[in-house]
Amino acid sequence: MPRTEIRLDICRIEDDKKGSTTFSKQHANLFKSASNLSALTGVRVAIIVENESGKKYAFGTPAVQPIVDSFLSGNPLSEPLVDEATKGRIKFLQRKVARLDMENAMLERRENLSLEHIKNIQAQNPGTAANNIFSRQEKLSLEDLQGLFNELMRVKEDIRRRLPPLQHGDELNTGGPNMKENQLMPSGRLGDHLKIHEVPLQPSSSQYLTPQHRSSRPSFNQFLVRYQKCSSAHHHFRLPR
Repeated sequence: MPRTEIRLDICRIEDDKKGSTTFSKQHANLFKSASNLSALTGVRVAIIVENESGKKYAFGTPAVQPIVDSFLSGNPLSEPLVDEATKGRIKFLQRKVARLDMENAMLERRENLSLEHIKNIQAQNPGTAANNIFSRQEKLSLEDLQGLFNELMRVKEDIRRRLPPLQHGDELNTGGPNMKENQLMPSGRLGDHLKIHEVPLQPSSSQYLTPQHRSSRPSFNQFLVRYQKCSSAHHHFRLPR
């Protein structure tokens, strides 16, 4: 079944900022279309565009000035603008640009699919704090950020409890319930060692955190600062295939 062409009404963009953005995108597309036309048919193309501020943009293949001079004087070009080697180089670069454009379009399509996958996961698990990891910062309330912070701290504590005991000579930063401090056996009598270095068992694993480890636990305000820095790179996130 043939596709039906959909035509949209063209109207002037009143917003100056949006108009400038649209101009930047559309004039680049215009130049690319002219380059493709020249590569496919071998025609010479020259385009000159001037925006409202008076800035001019020009594109020509193989060059703008000779084509413009020929048009204004009414005289045909007397000699080829470029030799065959240069013409072959131009065609090679044009094909390379077309290939890069195609690869870029494929990457954008994959990124959109990844974002759709994330949205589906969030829709299937409503109310889960982990969903906020994939949310934009401006869409999260203070309660959402607090919940995300608590969830991350819970996961961190769970990982810390699952760590295996340390080997002799290692510095103890974490420990589980009923874990004794690991130290090298000092020289001397065994009885003296037991009197000095015996460590009573503690019911809570938090008693075995070193001062450095206790101070490394981030506060909620520190978490907010880190989250604001990381959220700016959210649109680069891609799920593995």
